[in-house]
Amino acid sequence: MIFNELIGVLQQFGSVRKIRGESVNQIRSVDFVKNQTKFDDEVLYFSSHQLLDCQKNYPSLCIIGAENVYQHFDSLPSENLAIVEARHLQNMYNHARRILQLDSGRPVKHEEWLPIINEMTNLYDMSNTLATIFENSIVIMDINHRVLAYSNVYPINDPVWSEIIEKGHLLYEHITDAEKTDFSLAPNTGEAVTLTCWASPLRKLCSKIALEGDEDWIGYIVMLESESSISAFHLEWMPMVSRIISKILAQDPYITSMKNSLYKKTLYEMIIGATPANVSTNLQYLGLHLLKPRFVLVIEHLNTISDEQFLIHIPQRLKQQFPDSHATFYNDQIVLLLLQQEETEVLTLSQKKFLVTIASKEGLRIGISNTFESIAEFKEHYEQAKKVLTITKQINERVPVCYYKDYLFSDLLSSLEKTTTVNNFCHPALKQLKHYDEIHDTDLFQTLFSYLNHSCSLKATADALFIHRNSLIYRMERIKKVTDIDLTDSNVRFQLQVSFQIARYLSKKAQAGESDITIESNLEMKQ
Repeated sequence: MIFNELIGVLQQFGSVRKIRGESVNQIRSVDFVKNQTKFDDEVLYFSSHQLLDCQKNYPSLCIIGAENVYQHFDSLPSENLAIVEARHLQNMYNHARRILQLDSGRPVKHEEWLPIINEMTNLYDMSNTLATIFENSIVIMDINHRVLAYSNVYPINDPVWSEIIEKGHLLYEHITDAEKTDFSLAPNTGEAVTLTCWASPLRKLCSKIALEGDEDWIGYIVMLESESSISAFHLEWMPMVSRIISKILAQDPYITSMKNSLYKKTLYEMIIGATPANVSTNLQYLGLHLLKPRFVLVIEHLNTISDEQFLIHIPQRLKQQFPDSHATFYNDQIVLLLLQQEETEVLTLSQKKFLVTIASKEGLRIGISNTFESIAEFKEHYEQAKKVLTITKQINERVPVCYYKDYLFSDLLSSLEKTTTVNNFCHPALKQLKHYDEIHDTDLFQTLFSYLNHSCSLKATADALFIHRNSLIYRMERIKKVTDIDLTDSNVRFQLQVSFQIARYLSKKAQAGESDITIESNLEMKQ
């Protein structure tokens, strides 16, 4: 098969941009560029753009992986050149290798893949390469049944596994099923077991992954029997593959930090759907079933921070400051369960200062829930701490530490937005005042906001606006005339205060580019 023919077949598996193709030589095999000084004219070489830039000599047959496939590559001297996205380079190598094997009619020698797999450090490249070799879809999971990587060589049409991949983890009901099956009895040495379950009739071949010299397993490989039947070849290879993957997982701080921690496992399972009854034995053993005032912190990172720093060093510093706390990890966030130290305040003054300092220094954002006593409310308050991070991001409030109690109304509006247009709930007086201000160059809108914000005190409002009391009285009379509202009516005052909060929320969302340009874009609130 010549270069142009192979590129045509590869384009069936994804985007391949051909720059030029002049050779009529038959391609004998494929290889990666590894700082060679000489290249074979019958070998198609694969390389990252950066690595190829360092070469003095160039292969005549080459496929380059680049972040931007549409940048200029005409200056590269290769006579036969094509570009793919960098993240798809390994996939295209796998496809090219198999295509050439089939085209040559030679028997497939699976052992030729072992040196390639041994050098891999990326789990997605690993899963796609294994899918190519095994001719079935592959999913790599960790000990907490979290999806670490999955192949896309073949479509995963099974509805259960499609949902698992979308969510990023097994549902808790599937976890309990898995841990009751033969899988729990499978040896940690990687010997594969065949499984089926009520939720998905698709047969699966599973192999546990254990760290070298360790009796405990840290993850597992799942092969879905969708494209080809489970064979002796799969059973032979799964243990070898599990040992290779264990070397990659050993470098992952998340895997090593979650290992052998009953606190982390129990809290994680409650986040993904376990009820207190499901994990009651663990809760009692850990003492979490006792009624104590607690709250939840959810921590995410803004800057590029190493996994080791975020998953190991940050939790260690938090543990030093909060000795009675317990952490777990979910969706690239640290989740911390803490005991309330003060009767009236969630945190002491020194603890507040510590969180602001570590957040500002390390580029973190920290959301804090309301307090609760029963561990049955843990997930609900985890959602509060997570939600306040989402809300502050939506309204572009760049605060390192935010409390859910301060954004209750914003959460209510955020929930309402899913079913209705919340600016419809704004009192018409706000729009009337804003329109009047624009025409007459006045500031009645802000005056009314300040008046309500200072409990309708003329003195406090005049001081806040830096105007004379008589000037404020004149403005208030003008407001009544323009809007025809009765500020002695407590119900009217409540409606106006709610309306100003809606206006503030929508104005911030508009500034952050999170909402449409409607009335809210005109209701800008001065802080």
